[in-house]
Amino acid sequence: MAKILHPMAGATALVMIATFWISTVLTEVLASHASVTVIKSAIPWASCY
Repeated sequence: MAKILHPMAGATALVMIATFWISTVLTEVLASHASVTVIKSAIPWASCY
């Protein structure tokens, strides 16, 4: 069980970190200041779910 669960948890964490990082970079480069505020506020809230 642990041999299956640990890699799955690692992959999930990697995908979440990459998603948050990419959304932050894209918002910083392409969007308005209000959008940057929304994304930076949503990132901590997403980790609660």
